[in-house]
This record gives sequence, C-alpha cells and structure tokens, in this order.
Amino acid sequence: MTDRPEPHPSSESRRIDLQKQDELRYWTQTLGVSEERLKQVVEHIGPSLQAVRNALGR
Repeated sequence: MTDRPEPHPSSESRRIDLQKQDELRYWTQTLGVSEERLKQVVEHIGPSLQAVRNALGR
C-alpha cells in the first residue's frame, strides 16, 4: 500500500482520455465498470464524461 493518493483527472476534465493508464484506472473505479466496458462506451459515443455517465446510467 502506498501513501500517495490515487492519481485522477482534474475536476475541470470533461473528457475521458483512454490513452492515459492512470485516467483509465481512475474512471473504471469511479464509474464501477471494467476497462473493456469503458472502452466500448467511449468508442461508441465519444470521450465526453457526461455522455459516458449517461450511457452507463450513472
């Protein structure tokens, strides 16, 4: 276990960047979905955080 906080995108971020592993990990945990599911949704509707949340019902 580490004392460092989990890295996460700034609260200003409105897009999910799947190219950054730390963001991918953060969003899968925050949204409660697998990497595969998150990638499918982003591929289908785009990286807009609000659109992704809507598509996932979150």
